[in-house]
Amino acid sequence: MLDRVYEDFLPDEAQLRAAHAALGLAVPAEIEHRDEGRRLAALSAHLQRAMTSSTYNVVNCMGPDAVGSARRAGAVMPHGWPLPEDNWRAARVEMTFTRSRFTRLIHTDEDAGPAGDRAAGRVPWTDPREEDVELEAHAVGAEAALDVATDLVDLRLDPGNPELVAAALHTLTEHLGTLASVHRALLAHHGRTVTNRPG
Repeated sequence: MLDRVYEDFLPDEAQLRAAHAALGLAVPAEIEHRDEGRRLAALSAHLQRAMTSSTYNVVNCMGPDAVGSARRAGAVMPHGWPLPEDNWRAARVEMTFTRSRFTRLIHTDEDAGPAGDRAAGRVPWTDPREEDVELEAHAVGAEAALDVATDLVDLRLDPGNPELVAAALHTLTEHLGTLASVHRALLAHHGRTVTNRPG
């Protein structure tokens, strides 16, 4: 079935290394794990990162032609992709990868030295449950928003599983609470107040 065209694809190490070689993509020593499973996953992830950047470059870096750029984007983005896919499951996989980016962003400036060396737009946020840990509000909020989306997709993927539904609804409440807390911190930082509360 066409909607399984990606789900059943499981390259072995020889295929992954051949793909790297064919693309002229060096394999960094940092991902050469002794454990075979981790090594295969790292090789695949390295290839994925290269392809993601390559797609971005092809779509957006071929001159200032906005119309052409939009046309190229339509050839690769999910809404314009010609092959049927399980979009719910694909979205869940992609969100997991993206979430790890936001998790990394939360801690990115911890190693940046004194506060003066950090990004000027940084807004501190402290988790009420861990008051001694200061994090970056924008990154925490972005991660929480993605967590909310992930919870909703989980609910949609397996609505007949009562344990999963209970867990997703529980974490959904927690993630919405984090998002609301970050929202309050950003409002205070920018000297704003909530004027129109939805609902």
